[in-house]
Amino acid sequence: MKHRYTSLGAAPALAKRSVEKRDAILARTGPAARQLLKASGRSPAKLGKLLGRIDPNLPGRVHQVARHLNRQGMAADTAVERAVALSLADSMIEQVKALGERVRRGMPPAPLFSTAMGLGGLGDEAADVVGSMAQGILCSDGLRTTLADMVGRQEGRDAADATLIGFSVAQGAAQCGRTPTPTPTPPADDPEPESSSLVIPIVVGVGVLALVGGIVWVTRKK
Repeated sequence: MKHRYTSLGAAPALAKRSVEKRDAILARTGPAARQLLKASGRSPAKLGKLLGRIDPNLPGRVHQVARHLNRQGMAADTAVERAVALSLADSMIEQVKALGERVRRGMPPAPLFSTAMGLGGLGDEAADVVGSMAQGILCSDGLRTTLADMVGRQEGRDAADATLIGFSVAQGAAQCGRTPTPTPTPPADDPEPESSSLVIPIVVGVGVLALVGGIVWVTRKK
């Protein structure tokens, strides 16, 4: 996973919750991170298992970034929350790019986040959170070009083109409707949580279920 949002040099500047007000990706992954922490009961084991099933790279990366932010003076709970938000952003971008690369090679498209993951007994609420996050990013007006430009600056034209293709394919499956999805705005004075019910060493060696089927989004059919 490329470390665009979780680069340890950039993470402190991006990590504050207030950044969600000006970054359309973190505006989606930030609320998702808080909801996933709630769904896991702030249990390190459950959170690690859930993150590993979303993306096998997430537990280790969240652990590394959370420790870095904590050493920079951020309270433990806040560090974990922000590490999850930043890591989800990187994961989403990487999966969109990978989807585009598969399509360009003539391979069947693989799902980004699928109901087939099961989410390890954490319930349908957690599945809905991931699906809503992905749908919100894909349906946000203008993010297709923003993400492609971001990838292109780091990896070149081919990677940017793959991101454009992947975003378009995924957006077609996201059932966005005709109206662009608005970007959520966090409360103006939303305080960041104090330490410290969640221990930073997140469980890393979690099992990973295969993602199967076509592009199946995790927004459950009611």
